[in-house]
Amino acid sequence: MLTLEIHHTGGLYAQRLIHYFRSRGGHVEDYEAPRNLPMIIDEPEEYLPANAGHGDVVIAVHMHQDLVVELPDLMAVHGGKALIVPVEDPDWARPGLVRQVGELCRGRGLECEFPKPFCALNPQGPVLKRFADEYEVGKPELILTQRDGRVVGAECKRGAPCGLTAAAAGKLVGTDLSHETLEIVHSLHATYPCLATMTMDPALGDTVMHLSVGLLYEAVQEAVKKAKDEE
Repeated sequence: MLTLEIHHTGGLYAQRLIHYFRSRGGHVEDYEAPRNLPMIIDEPEEYLPANAGHGDVVIAVHMHQDLVVELPDLMAVHGGKALIVPVEDPDWARPGLVRQVGELCRGRGLECEFPKPFCALNPQGPVLKRFADEYEVGKPELILTQRDGRVVGAECKRGAPCGLTAAAAGKLVGTDLSHETLEIVHSLHATYPCLATMTMDPALGDTVMHLSVGLLYEAVQEAVKKAKDEE
């Protein structure tokens, strides 16, 4: 499996990601950076490990923008192949930062994605496509099994690395396939809280959480249509 290197500033979301990726059996290293840093960092490498950028896939979660900008150069030196900067809140990666880091990555032959939110990941490059397949991450995909119109089995084929999609799949078992399965989706974000922000994102014209809810609803809707009969 591809090795993962996660840089973060702590918190529940980072904990969920680390737990999820390690549960998939891959090699995952995580490094926690300080939260209270100067607005401008002249020597960003001082706040990153000496070997930063060596993982096949580097994931930067809610990191200071100067540290994120430094990562492509470190990856080019240490062998990293792809960078992911999830955007669960518009403040995590503003459009200017996305453009700058994207250009740096392309100039160094690195793949990069800025999924908003992480469960919207739809990679185009071979490394990140492999990452999505191996770690079952990206746009939610569920498989439902039914008997007499009720869900008796639910499998998460791909979804949110925070664990929401898998948690939702488990809650669908026992629901009525015709209407209850879809109605329960919105309440699942409270049962297993989605950690995407409810702050309005000007680029979306909506909140990141609403986008997350929509992705899960679409996945359940599609799974209901394709539900298999129990063997």
